[in-house]
Amino acid sequence: MRVPTLTGLVTTSLAGIAALALASCGVPDSTAPIHGSLSSVLEPEELGDFQLCKVGTAASFTVTVNGGNPTTVNLADGECQFIVQNVIATVSVTEVADPATVLNSISVQKFFVNQPSQTLPPITGTNTFTQTVNGDVGVIVTFNNVPAGLGRMTGGGFQLIAGDVKVTRGFTIHCDLTLSNNLEINWPNNQWHIDKPLTSATCIDDPAHDPKPPVAPFDTFIGVGVGELNGVAGSTVNFTFIDSGEPGGHNDMAAIQIRDASNNVVLDIPLSFLDKGNIQAHYDQPHGNKP
Repeated sequence: MRVPTLTGLVTTSLAGIAALALASCGVPDSTAPIHGSLSSVLEPEELGDFQLCKVGTAASFTVTVNGGNPTTVNLADGECQFIVQNVIATVSVTEVADPATVLNSISVQKFFVNQPSQTLPPITGTNTFTQTVNGDVGVIVTFNNVPAGLGRMTGGGFQLIAGDVKVTRGFTIHCDLTLSNNLEINWPNNQWHIDKPLTSATCIDDPAHDPKPPVAPFDTFIGVGVGELNGVAGSTVNFTFIDSGEPGGHNDMAAIQIRDASNNVVLDIPLSFLDKGNIQAHYDQPHGNKP
């Protein structure tokens, strides 16, 4: 049995991994690493690899292999490291929390023998991930952090739902919950608009989506807000907006659920592609709280 070892000697920059992967395919390296995003060409060298990546900010991780002694791994933004290669191993990684970084998610890409690769939905609300790899499974796990104030999202357009009901929206929202958070949603005989800052905002860089152009530190905005429905206060909205690059339209996605002041669901759009319009993630200009 091969004994798993921490590959502390193999910390590789995003550009280096991308270049190796592209070179192995005979394709020129035309990609460049960007802040807060991983290249789509990243793959384990082979099944049985566990690769740990970090985007958004630098971070330290506590890594345990097969229940052994914990080891510290430090990664810069856009950097990856092979934790084990070509072994059977259970790996647990825990991000050491940075109080200045408040938005966290984990994105997972799994690779299987004789099966298509899978990009799993982001995991939120945790900073630990555990996975067993072997000759049939490889994994890339990416810890995403978008620092407060770094990102904002704008958008418009519409989706058609049951009965060809047209639901339109327009918004400018910020990952840090401050300043100019505007959101309006309209459908026949109904209007909803935010009347206070967002209650919750989670900005995620999901490897399944690429917001470029322009370059942005995230692509998925998950939020909760309180506003007025047809002039009546106390209504809530839960939404997910996804920027999948240009042009928008059928590439970008949105999910919206609105409840009235009595908590009755009055609008429910599952995550689906836009019929027309655009959602755009951006870097945000630095700003502070204003009274």
